[in-house]
Amino acid sequence: MPRRILLLCVALLIAATATLLTQRWLGARLSGAAAAATPVTVEVLVAARALDAGSIIAPGALAWAQWPVDAAKGLNQRGAADIASFNGAVVRSALLAGEPVTAARLVQPGTRGPMAAVLAPGARAVTISVTPASGMAGFVVPGDHVDLLLTQTLAAGETSGQRHLSQIVLHDVRVLGTDQHGGGGDAGDVAAAALDASAGAAMLGGNADAAAPPATVTLEVTPKGAELVAVAAELGKLSLSLRSLVGGATPPRGPTWDSDASSVLPRRAATTPATAAAPPVVVAAAPAPQAAPQRASSIVVRGIGSTPSEATP
Repeated sequence: MPRRILLLCVALLIAATATLLTQRWLGARLSGAAAAATPVTVEVLVAARALDAGSIIAPGALAWAQWPVDAAKGLNQRGAADIASFNGAVVRSALLAGEPVTAARLVQPGTRGPMAAVLAPGARAVTISVTPASGMAGFVVPGDHVDLLLTQTLAAGETSGQRHLSQIVLHDVRVLGTDQHGGGGDAGDVAAAALDASAGAAMLGGNADAAAPPATVTLEVTPKGAELVAVAAELGKLSLSLRSLVGGATPPRGPTWDSDASSVLPRRAATTPATAAAPPVVVAAAPAPQAAPQRASSIVVRGIGSTPSEATP
């Protein structure tokens, strides 16, 4: 009896040892599989929201996101890149939210061709000279939409004196950049000032030293619009009118004359439509004159003489 109990205890001990070893072996295998299933990640620079081609990178447009280390080669990784250094860059091609940002997808201020990256397909960029008054005192910043106005003086005519008028040449055009005063730098600094959205934000915040009123403004127009701007610049003075961000597309009306602004000036003669042609007057042909009736004539012979005689019909 004691021998059987001893054998049973040995069997139980062997079974317990085998179970323990099996559990340890399975635990090690499962831990290794879990470690292999969890990839090592690093933080890379991605778009925080969808960015269209030509948009300007502003603070908050980019963010850091976890990315597999094997797929992060060639990307901007945290620690090797500063997110603030991308502010003011121009998106060369559209980025989706969460898509990694690479150097090939952005055009940095000061590099070659930032303005070409901003232009929409088929559009043209034209630059006009402005003053603090005609350029909205510097409150026009890249991304705004404006109307381009032409003010010109017409020479005195034979029947009227000198006249002034103003009209909208281009309607709802996008501002691509502004050439800021006080930079004093090279072309790279000028491009950075023109395309840096933070310059406009500082200006709106009331920091007068951050950005002076621009001397030139670059607009995005159609090829025909570029021709209109070139001609309008020779005709008179160009100025900008800032449009609301939520305003509707109101079509421009006709020109505004000096008499519309001042009641003491004579009103411009209204152009009246041409008088309709009067219907032709049909003149009846006069009746042809009738010939006088001819009277029959005869000769009466009396003796040796004869006398003519007329007979009444």
